Amino acid sequence: VQSSMESMVADAKRASEIIKNLRALSKKSSPVASHVNLNEVLEETVALVQREIDINRVSLEFALAADLPQVCGDRVQLQQVILNLVLNAIQAMSQASANIRKLLIESISDERAALVKIHDSGPGLTPETREKLFNPFYTTKPDGMGMGLSICRSIVTAHGGSITANSLQGAGTTFEFTIPLEGESG
Repeated sequence: VQSSMESMVADAKRASEIIKNLRALSKKSSPVASHVNLNEVLEETVALVQREIDINRVSLEFALAADLPQVCGDRVQLQQVILNLVLNAIQAMSQASANIRKLLIESISDERAALVKIHDSGPGLTPETREKLFNPFYTTKPDGMGMGLSICRSIVTAHGGSITANSLQGAGTTFEFTIPLEGESG
């Protein structure tokens, strides 16, 4: 019971930080830079949506680079990017049969940046949709606002990185974003 309560308190604190940072982002505040282990951020953020993963019967796989260096960034803003991309992936697979709902989350290190890939086995995107995906107010969801991916792009860009979406119709979508390694930005 104590462990569950501690977990709930930690989740509530993380949610509070995400909301605080979203407010700061809407005011165009600069990211609060610190040393960030992206693998830890990936695992923590996925833990926040584990219930959604379970409810939607998504098979989750991590392929995290053991040697991933730290990046300099705003931990909560990076969590927001990951949270949005993971929830989008889960929603994209909601119409697929349960035995093909697969979510692969990877981290890769190169000389200058950490790369995160979030791949779903959903229906994929048309080329027209891919072109507009990061535009503000563009959405493919009936109840969407079209702000999530635009905010993701703003956050990643503010960190000196980039974000892209690659997709083949019927073969899922992979969102990739990079964050420069410590000492590589600017």
